[in-house]
Amino acid sequence: MTGETPNTSAAQPARRQNPNQRRYYQNRGPRPHYRRQGPRRQQQPQPAENERDQKAMLQEALDSENHECLVCCAKIRRPVAVWSCNICFQVMHLFCVKKWATAAMQGEVGTWPCPGCRNPFSSLPRNYVCFCGRRRDPSPRSHSAHSCGDSCARPRSCPHPCPLRCHPGPCPPCQAVVRSTCLCLKEERPPLPCHRVEVFCCEQGCQKRLECGHMCEAGCHAAACPPCTRIVEKVCPCGQHRQMLACSTPVLGSCGAPCPHKLPCDHPCPLRCHEGSCPVCPRSLITHCPCGRNVLPPRSSCKDPVICCGAVCDKPRPCGHPCKEKCHEGDCPPCTLSGKRKCRCGRSDVSVPCQSDQVPVCQKRCQASFECGRHKCQQTCCDFTEHICLRPCGRRLTCGLHRCDMPCHRGQCPRCTNTSFEELRCACGSEVIEPPVPCGTAPPACRRPCIRVRPCGHDTFHECHIEDECPPCAVLELQPCHGGHETRHLPCHIKDYSCGLKCGQLKPCGHNCDRPCHKDPCESKPCQLPCPVERGCGHPCSMPCHGDAECPPSSCPHKVTTHCPCGRLSESRPCSIGATLYRAMRNMTVEESLPCDDECRRLERNRKLAEALGVQPRPAQPPPVPYTDLVKEWARTRAHFAQDVERQLIELVKRAQSSHRPSESYAFKCMRREERHFVHDLAEAFHIQTASYDEEPRKNVVATAKRGVSVVPEPRLAQLGRVAP
Repeated sequence: MTGETPNTSAAQPARRQNPNQRRYYQNRGPRPHYRRQGPRRQQQPQPAENERDQKAMLQEALDSENHECLVCCAKIRRPVAVWSCNICFQVMHLFCVKKWATAAMQGEVGTWPCPGCRNPFSSLPRNYVCFCGRRRDPSPRSHSAHSCGDSCARPRSCPHPCPLRCHPGPCPPCQAVVRSTCLCLKEERPPLPCHRVEVFCCEQGCQKRLECGHMCEAGCHAAACPPCTRIVEKVCPCGQHRQMLACSTPVLGSCGAPCPHKLPCDHPCPLRCHEGSCPVCPRSLITHCPCGRNVLPPRSSCKDPVICCGAVCDKPRPCGHPCKEKCHEGDCPPCTLSGKRKCRCGRSDVSVPCQSDQVPVCQKRCQASFECGRHKCQQTCCDFTEHICLRPCGRRLTCGLHRCDMPCHRGQCPRCTNTSFEELRCACGSEVIEPPVPCGTAPPACRRPCIRVRPCGHDTFHECHIEDECPPCAVLELQPCHGGHETRHLPCHIKDYSCGLKCGQLKPCGHNCDRPCHKDPCESKPCQLPCPVERGCGHPCSMPCHGDAECPPSSCPHKVTTHCPCGRLSESRPCSIGATLYRAMRNMTVEESLPCDDECRRLERNRKLAEALGVQPRPAQPPPVPYTDLVKEWARTRAHFAQDVERQLIELVKRAQSSHRPSESYAFKCMRREERHFVHDLAEAFHIQTASYDEEPRKNVVATAKRGVSVVPEPRLAQLGRVAP
C-alpha cells in the first residue's frame, strides 16, 4: 500500500471548491478525505500477550548466552559447566556453586542452601550433567545449551513422563488423554487431558461387605472402608449389663460388678466382672492365721475353719497405724487414732482423725494478688492455682457517666457501649450529630458566636460553648478600689481590688486605719495603735488602743532628760521618776535637782575669772564632718561628679521618706572602680545601703534607702570648703 487516498470522484458528484479553501490546501499540502461521521464504534481491547513460562525464558536466555549466574553475576556461556536446582530451576556455574556449598558447609549445620530458593542440600554437586540428569558433560553443540537432546522423561505427578527434549525449568503439564473414574471405580467420565483430571466421588454408596458382615454405609472412597458404625447390643463378660454401641466399638472389659458365678466349692467368685474362667478358691490357699504370724495345720478343704491365734493383729491400716485388735478374719476395723495430714493448700500439717475422709483446712489466709493487681485473695487455706478476681471493676469509664461492669481486670477499661438515640446539639442548637450517638461523644464544635446574655449587659465576643457559665467579661471599665482612693481601667469581671495604700478612714477609737486598702470594715480587726490620750505627765498613754475606756494604770515608758543647774550634765530617766523630781523641784534649790560635778565647778570658776579679767573665752569647736577623706578630696577635685551623686542620694532619701513602702532603690549607671568607691563612702554618710552588681566593665551600684533610717547629712559637699578641716 502506498498510503494514498482512493479516488471516490466516480462514486460522488463533483463539489465546487471555495477559492480561499483551495489556496489554503495548496499551502498546507494535499487535502484530506472527509467522510460522513456515523456512530463511533467502541474500540475492542487488544488481547494481551501471554507471558512466557519459566522453561521458555530459561531456554532462550541460555541459548543467547544472556542468563546470569546468581553467585558471580557473570553471563553463562555454552561451553561452561552448569548446575540446575531441582526446586527453583535456577541455572548457575558449577564451579561457583561448588565454592558456595563448600563455604556454607564449613559450619556445624552440615547442609548448604541454594543461592536462589535457599532450599537446603546435604551433598555437594560434583558432575556436570544435562537437565534430565542422564548424560554427563553434554555437548555444547547440541540444539539447545547444556541439553543432551534426548527425551526429557523426567517423572511427573502423573504416571506419564515428560515427552519433550531435555530442557531447563519445570516440565509442562501433562497433555495425555486419560479417562477419569470415581474413587470406588463405579462411575466413569469422558476422557480429559491428564493435568485436568480431577478426583471425584460418585453419588452411589460403597456397599462393600465388612468383616463384621454388615455393608459399608460410607460414600464413595478410595482407601479402606471405615469402621462399622451400625448400632448393635453389646454384653459385658459377666452377662449382667447390656449396652447399645457401634458395631466396631470393642466391649469395655469389666462392668465393675461382682462376678455372679459360683466356684466348685460353692464359694462365690472373689473377682469382679472378668473374662475367662473363675480362679481357684482363695480359702484353699490359706496356710497361716489371719495375722500371718502362726502356721496353720494342714487343711483338707477350703471349707475348714481358719484358726485365729489370739495375738494382736498389727496389720498396717491405710493411715499407717497398726491394727490393735486380736487376730481376726476380714478387714480391720476403722482406726480411732489421729494423724497429721497436709491441709488443702499444702502449707501446713493438720491433725485429723484417721477415719475422716475430709480434707483438712488450715487457718492461714492467702496473700496472693488476683490477676487484676488491685485486690488480694484473703481466702482461708487457698488451693487455687490461678487467682481470678470475681469482683466487679466499678471504675468510671471515659464517658464519665457509667462504670465498668466487667470483672476486675488489668489495664484500661473498654469503651462505654451505651448509645443514645437522641440528637446531640451544641449550646446554640446550630450544629447537630444525628443518632445513634455513642456515650461520651463530645457535643459538636460550633464556630458561631455565643447567644447567651451576660449579667453585666456587655456583648459576647467568644464562640459557642457547652460550659454552663460564659468566660469572664473582659470589657474594660473604671473600677474604684475598696477604700475609694483611686480608679483603674480593669476588666468588667474584676469588681473589687486593693490599691495597696493605707486605708486612712477614721475609726471610732479616734485613730486612722493603718491597714492596706481593704474590703471588710475597719472595726473587724482590733486597733493596735498606741493610745493618744495624755497622762498627767504630759506624755501620751502609749498603751494599745482601748477605745473609750479609761487608760489602764501603768508607768509612763517615755524618757525625760534632767540637767544640772549649769546645764552641762544631763541624765535620761523614766518619766515617772522625772515627773516625781519635777514635782519635787518646786520646793528644792537648783543644786538639789541634779548636782554639778567638779568639771562644772571648774568651768564656772573659769567663766567668772574670765569675766573679772575681761578675757574672751575660746569658741566651741564645730561638729565633726561625717565624711571620709576620699569624699572630701573628690568634693574639691571633682565637685561636679560628687554633687551629682549627692543630689541623687538626697532625692532617694526624700522619696523613701514619703513612700508607703519600707524602702526605695536607685541604680546608678555603669562606673569605674574608683567612682564606685566614692559612691559607697558617700552613701554611708546618708545611712544608705549599697551593693555592686554585674561584671566589669558593666558593673554598677544600686543604693537602697530605708524609711526612718536614711537621713541627709550636714554640711553639704558644697559647704565642705567653708568648714575647717
